[in-house]
This record gives sequence, C-alpha cells and structure tokens, in this order.
Amino acid sequence: MNLIKSAVFVYDTVTLPGYYLANKPWANKSGSPGHKCTTKVSITPSTNAETGLPEVTIVRTGDQPVSHLDSYGTIDSAMRDVFGRFSSKPCLGYREVFFEEEIIAPESGKRLKKKILAPAYKWFTFAQVDKLVDDCSRGILSLDLAQSGDRVVIFSETRMEWLISFHALLRLNCPVVTLYANLGSDGIVHVLNQTEATVAIVSSEVINKLTELRGELKYLRHLILLESKGCIPIDTSQLNSQYNIVPWSTLLSTGGSSSPHLKPKEVSTENSNALIMYTSGSTGVPKGVVISHKNFLTAVRAMNTILDQYHDKNGVHIGYLPLAHIYECVVEHCIIMMGLQVGYSSPFTLTNNSPGIKSGVDGDLTVLKPRLLCGVPLILDRIRKEVTKLVEAKGGLAAKMFHFGLDYKNYWMSKGFETPLMDKLVFSRTLSALGGKLVAIVSGGAPLSVETQYFARACFSCSLIVGYSATEVCAAGTCMDLGDMTLGNVGFPLFGIKIRLIPWEEAGYSPDDKPYPRGEIVIGGDTVAMGYYKNEEESESAFKVENGIRWFYTGDIGEMLPDGKLRIIDRRKDLVKLQFGEYISLGKVESGLSGNPLVESICVYGDGLHNYTIALIVPNSQSLKLLASKISPDLADESFEDLCDNPKVNQVFVDEIGRFSMNIGLNKYEIPRKIKLCKEEWTPDSGLVTAAMKIRRNELKKFYARDIELMYSDNVVDQNQNLRKI
Repeated sequence: MNLIKSAVFVYDTVTLPGYYLANKPWANKSGSPGHKCTTKVSITPSTNAETGLPEVTIVRTGDQPVSHLDSYGTIDSAMRDVFGRFSSKPCLGYREVFFEEEIIAPESGKRLKKKILAPAYKWFTFAQVDKLVDDCSRGILSLDLAQSGDRVVIFSETRMEWLISFHALLRLNCPVVTLYANLGSDGIVHVLNQTEATVAIVSSEVINKLTELRGELKYLRHLILLESKGCIPIDTSQLNSQYNIVPWSTLLSTGGSSSPHLKPKEVSTENSNALIMYTSGSTGVPKGVVISHKNFLTAVRAMNTILDQYHDKNGVHIGYLPLAHIYECVVEHCIIMMGLQVGYSSPFTLTNNSPGIKSGVDGDLTVLKPRLLCGVPLILDRIRKEVTKLVEAKGGLAAKMFHFGLDYKNYWMSKGFETPLMDKLVFSRTLSALGGKLVAIVSGGAPLSVETQYFARACFSCSLIVGYSATEVCAAGTCMDLGDMTLGNVGFPLFGIKIRLIPWEEAGYSPDDKPYPRGEIVIGGDTVAMGYYKNEEESESAFKVENGIRWFYTGDIGEMLPDGKLRIIDRRKDLVKLQFGEYISLGKVESGLSGNPLVESICVYGDGLHNYTIALIVPNSQSLKLLASKISPDLADESFEDLCDNPKVNQVFVDEIGRFSMNIGLNKYEIPRKIKLCKEEWTPDSGLVTAAMKIRRNELKKFYARDIELMYSDNVVDQNQNLRKI
C-alpha cells in the first residue's frame, strides 16, 4: 500500500501544475482556496421585548432571482403556465411492468414481488400531463364524487398518477389529504375519520389495508382505484358492497368525454387550503399540517434558487421518496416548474440489486441516469454500511485502497479538484450504480452524520446538499449552496426565510453562548403553515404571529457558525437529564451508533432516576451472524432469534458498540451501558416506527417496558466493566 501511495504522490506532483490550470479549482468549490461564497446573510442580535431574553436572527440578503412563477397566487394557476410554457417537452415518465410474480425469500421467509420492467421509460409531455389532469378533474365532477371544498385523500405510493390526482383536485379547489402508503392501521383510521373524507384515491398496492379497516372508517364512501397494469391482480370483492369503486381508467375516460365547460363551483385563492399533510407521528398520532397555496408556492420559489444550479435544460430527477412527504412533493414541483423531467421509481426497483426486480433487469437509476437524487439519512446511512461491509469482506489491499481513495477524493474535492483517475480505478462501481450522471444528492428529513457526508460525496463524486426544514414550513428552511464542501452543517436560510435562535434556559442553551450562539430554532416567513388540522392546542403552542410574521417553533436546537450557517446540535424532546445532572442527546447517540454495520435500528433510552443510558437495538441479521461465527463456529447455524437471546453474543455486541462509541467521540455518559438485542421487526404496522421509519420513542418504551426494567437492574451485561477493558 505504501508503494501505491508513493506512486500517487509522484503522479500528483508531476501533473498538478497543468491540472491546476485546466481544472480551475478556484472556481469550483466553496471552501477551496480562492473561492468566495456568494451567499450573504444578515446576523442580528437583539433582546426580545416581551421576555427580555437574548435572541439572534439570520436572514439571507440580496435579491431573490426573478421567476416566471412570481405573478401566480395558486398552485393551479402556476402549473397552467408551466404546462403551456413547456408543452412539447417530456414531463413525467414511468417504466411499464411486463410481468410480476410472488416468491418466498429463502433467507427470511417473507413474500416478495419481483417485476420484469420495460427497458426504457415511457414519457408524457407537459401538454399530455395537462390533459390527464383535466380529464381527472372533470371525471370527478361528472361522477359527482367531490365538489369544491371537499377534502379528498390520496393514499398511494409515489407514482405518476399521484401527481396527476393532486393537480386535478387543486383544479377543483379540493384540499388534498396525504397518507403515507406504509402508514399503520391506527394512523389510517385517525386521518380518514378526522378529515371526514368521503373520497380516497387509492393504489392497488395499499387497498387491502382498507379491506381490513372498513368497519372503522366512518365517512369513506368512494374509492378511485389506481390500477397497476402487468402486476398481480388485486381482489376488491370485500369492498364492493361498502364502497363505490371507480377504476382510474374509467375516471379518465368519463372526464375525457364530458363537457369541456364543466367547471368547479369555486376557485382557490392564495390563502385557500391546498394540502393537509399528515406528519409521520413520531410522538403520537399523526398531525395534519394545513398548507395554503401561498405557503407551497413560496417554498417552491425558495428551493428553486438552489436546485436550479444543478440542472441543465435536459435534467432528469428520479422520484421514489414518498410524495406524501412535503420534501419530495416540493422538490418534484421545483423540477417540473423549471420545465424538467421526473421519472418515477420505488425503493424496490431503484438499483440493479433492488428486491422488487427480477435478476438481470436493470434498476431505475441505471435506466434513467438522473442528475439529481433526493435521499434521506436512513437510506444514505444504509448505503454506506452496505458498501463498507462489502469492502471489509474483501479485506486486504482492496479494503485499504478503498479507504485511501475516500481520503484522497475528499482531500482534492475540498480544494476544488475532480479526481477522474481515482473515479475509474476505485469508485467506478459506486458511480455506475446511481446511473453515472449524478451531479448532486439532496439530503433532508433528518440530520445526516458527518461520516455519511464524507463517504457519499467521495463515492458518488457529486455535491451533497444537506438541508434542514419541517413539514410545518413546507420543506423550506436552510440549505447548503452549490459546491459547499464543508461538513456538519445545514447551510444558510433560503430566500424569504428568517431563522431565530432563542434561549432554552433549562438546558443551558443561549444566543449569548461562546464561541457560537445556540438556542431553539424558530422559523418565520410565508412558508410557515396555517396550523394543525382540528388541533388548536398544538397549533397555539407551535405557531405564533409576532410583529406581523408567522413563526414555527421547531423544538430543535441549533448553533450558528460565524458565516451564518446553521448546525443542528439537539432536539428538545430527545434530550434527557440523567441522575447526576448530565444532559444526554438521545438523537445524537442514535445517529452516531446507526453508522455501525451491526445496527439496523436503534432507540436509546435514559431517565433521571439512573446515571447511564441503555439501548434497544435491532441488529443487522447478516452482521450479527458474522459476529456470532467469530465467537464460535457452533453459533454459525443459529437462527437470528436465538442469537439475539444468546448471552455470549450480547456480551460481544456490547463490547463492539462500546469500542465504536469511543471511536466516534461519545463520552462515557452517552455510551449505552446495557443493550437489548431485539428480534422483533420494527415496522409502521407494529406501531414502533412511523411511516417515515422514524422511531416512536414512547411506543418502544411501552413495548419493551419489561426489558428496560431488567436493564436497569443488575442481571444484564454491564458495560462499565467492559469499558475498563477496552
């Protein structure tokens, strides 16, 4: 390896002068020598007139770029302009399903659906999409399914029909209620009953969930069924007697043959409700965030100023994250309103190795070759762990070369250089896995670890844009700028967004803190939602109007860096005080330990009655079996469930987590002293995680109450002893 490093050093020395002039690194990356960041912010310390406490406000300055959307007040009016402006260009696309079969996975015994997909995407122009939206809206009116003002639910995975339905309903001035496709039964019943929706647009993938719940849904009367051609047929016979089921194809044909003069009774305004978007419900039942047309369009305009830097006139975005989440919904509208293409996918068909496609069939990334990929930390962390696991399995020179390549690429990328030779020699497989044309990965929805940032931007040779926001502010909060190579922050406020840091005195966070101001993050501006649907108490707590500006109190703790960038350091609900007064950020510990290949899911727990934390961990099955085989060859054939219950395995697992914890810089109070290896699968249906796969801390505490009690007694592995040995 030393010989290779020496050869690389000689190569760099010889080629650097010419490459420096050819590559012009000073113009490429923020943070590189000679580069000047063009973003400017205003940082204003002040004292709150009511509380007398210090606070600091951060606002992006300068003029927001002019957009063709600026003159429109509603989403529908803006989209009509977009449909006409780019009428002949491709807009939305999908891959047709030729065949689908169901198999039993040999490792887990689970039923899996495997698809054979068309080798290319089928595209619809902007004009064709406009016609489909019109047919859908007039079909709803013709069949008397809904009228202006009626709330209509979309309960489906991400697909082209989702977006068409969304705009058809807005064209009718019908507020759209969103449901995650993988939401648990309690959440489905809560949303449908709270909104009193009589109509739901439902995909064939999830309609069976309604079959099981039909006796609990008080108001639902009509189902518009999104068919899936080529897939295994769905039996709806149990629903026929209770609901009026209208196939999507029937709806479109009815609308297409209806009178073109058929119009809604009322038209929307900028302050009309466009969306009731339900959060995933990590702390209780899902809350419906009421979003106006003005909220949504302001967010799209703000985010466009960032995303526009990453696309050319033929840019393609791959849509696979839930459209029921504000993040994907706003990003797709940014792309479409720039006149660019969205090709639809799913987590089950995304890559060549995805579980939902037959062997030999190319994944959607390979076929589509997108320029922009949206991701969430959960997915990016899993990619890092899987790649790292494969590299470590090879061992020897290959593993050393990979880790050297990571450090090498990050070093030169931070100085504004590209590394084509290293891309070809070390990272060619990871680059091709995402289509080979990726310019940027946008990460949102939760904090992304520095380790994953470092890994992803080198492996995929692209910009990694990390942002921070919430459903309550329409995904428009802060975002890193073009080419920003710094780590561990979430960038500057977007145009039109105000960020305040206010004190949280109990935990010792203050805007007067040195060296950096700290405090609870409060977001203000026209993207701040109208409140929570039928939930005045929560609305009054989280949303406030001060000096004519609407603000959302996030509950997150931020730190402002000298240049005005924001760093997320804590969350109020995740902070616990241990027995001797130490504050522990459970979210920070979980985020750090999630990077260990042994960890599939994790929940860290602590309280004021004890002086240490504990952890509930669902192990990665393959990594756990590998660990067990190293302990003893006799354990190699043990089942996953038996390994989770094995005291020897638990002991070694605790040791490994202890070592890993210290390597990533956790202090002794943060390291879980005792661990329960959970053999149960944490799914939205079990109620232990949300539809966005975020842990539901209170539900996990109830479910594992007996195990938590045992871990706070003396008969479970105590890591204090283990830490002294490490």
